[in-house]
Amino acid sequence: MRRLSIPALFSLALLSAEPGLAVPPADAPAAIVGDDPGAGPDDDDIRNIPGPLQGTWRLVHAADRTDAPLMRFTLHHDHGATIAQGELLMYPPFCATVAGGPPGSEHDCELAFESMEFSAIEVDCVQLHAVFHPTADGLPHHLELRLSQGRLVGHYRSDDGEIRVPVIASPPPK
Repeated sequence: MRRLSIPALFSLALLSAEPGLAVPPADAPAAIVGDDPGAGPDDDDIRNIPGPLQGTWRLVHAADRTDAPLMRFTLHHDHGATIAQGELLMYPPFCATVAGGPPGSEHDCELAFESMEFSAIEVDCVQLHAVFHPTADGLPHHLELRLSQGRLVGHYRSDDGEIRVPVIASPPPK
């Protein structure tokens, strides 16, 4: 049995294509992926306007003079929606906070540089309550934040009451 080369197989496929199938000449400009000159919004297209808390936020312990981030999180929600989605990435100072260390300190733990989705986020125009489960015991942890002068201010706490620290979230520096 004789094997065909890849170019020979490609040529054979073109020759056996449906009649009338237009094969562009080799010197034709390449099409831009996603380019559809006739495409546009449908007449009944509904545009979702992002909510005021949508975006990426950098969370720090309010008493940390070094401004070391506990985590970075992203929120996705539409204007007027009461439910949002989001994900977070924890940093070593988050581990220190969970372990009861002083603000700005770092502590090695399995949570450092771990990412996860929030299990629930409730929002309104000026505040949010986000729930996540970062620790192996599965206990809920909460961010309770309120919009104030372009920042989110509030508390990070655990359900068991062992953790309750004041935090501030700001958009990351550009």
